[in-house]
Amino acid sequence: LVFVDDYSYDWCSDAVREGYPYQMMAYTDSEFAYFDVVFTGLPQLCIDTRGQEITQEDSAVYVTMAAYDQAPLFSTGRIHLRGASTLLFEKRGYKLEFTREKDGGSKKIEVLAPGFGAANDLALLPCWHDETKMRDRLNWDMWAELHADDEPFGARKTGYVELFKDQEYFGVYLLVEPVDIKEELLLAGDDHLLTDSVYRTAALNFSRDREYYKHPHRGNAGYELYYAPAGADTPEKRFEELMPYVELTKTEDDEAFAARAQALFDVDNMLRYALTMQGAAIADNFFNNMYIWAQPAQDGGMEYRLAPWDLDIAWGFEAHEIGEQFERWLFFPVLDRMLSLDAGGIRQRAYDMWQELRAGIFSMEYLEEKINAYT
Repeated sequence: LVFVDDYSYDWCSDAVREGYPYQMMAYTDSEFAYFDVVFTGLPQLCIDTRGQEITQEDSAVYVTMAAYDQAPLFSTGRIHLRGASTLLFEKRGYKLEFTREKDGGSKKIEVLAPGFGAANDLALLPCWHDETKMRDRLNWDMWAELHADDEPFGARKTGYVELFKDQEYFGVYLLVEPVDIKEELLLAGDDHLLTDSVYRTAALNFSRDREYYKHPHRGNAGYELYYAPAGADTPEKRFEELMPYVELTKTEDDEAFAARAQALFDVDNMLRYALTMQGAAIADNFFNNMYIWAQPAQDGGMEYRLAPWDLDIAWGFEAHEIGEQFERWLFFPVLDRMLSLDAGGIRQRAYDMWQELRAGIFSMEYLEEKINAYT
């Protein structure tokens, strides 16, 4: 085995980062072959489908994961296409679950991406719109910074891999730990599984098998049901905890709106969510890709908390691309109206929180440190 190219002229860091191919020759006494080798500092994730096409339905696969200076991992698994509008692009996203060979049940393995730890499933994001492959990860890491490890709907683990399918190279993908709704609710306490509901704002033309409630005044928007307590045995009951939120969006009287909004939301959570999305220009995460976690309140009403479902359109918009969203001060119309009315002194709370964010995760020092680390 010999190098044909002289690699000694290149810096190792440049070769790995830029993905230089180096030609090598393998030979014996009777035959030889040339081939290219590309060196990478990233883990390699290999999916063997045995020739099957990956669809939106689960299919069985074999999984190999390898990384420098670590023993490779082998597992059976299940995989399906993931995403909505991203399914229209050539480089697609996937949801991969590791399984036990005996009974096909889900199992956890130590993912070899640095710092990722154990997981039983992975979202494989193609970052199709982002040649830097950094925006999505940056925002997930920022979101994690705002939450304790054991806080529901908080930190999500991320990492990069080189993806191969049936020995074909598919490129760099971002691993993200998917949200397991039941596990998140359990972080809040066992009783939350019995009382709470979780919905997701979504574009309904991409909605598949989930029940949904159509948005009252936005044609293609709605709310998908992600979790409802076992006793919610009719569509009316399953969306019952969402109705105060829907009614709030239809309230015309300013005084009534201000009072209801303050009663319905964990205001600090709403500010933390909306300002983080606003700072990274993610207009997509209010009428789409936003969890609404509904909890019965002690006074007999409801309390809502917000969390992101996906952050794939982060840092990528300009004003002309967002269109009507820029007609408001903030992308989230509920918060925009609360600020306009200064409901409960929310302007000062928003100002104080933004100053804190600007000195922390939205500081130039923090952002430059992260970008350099990803590079």
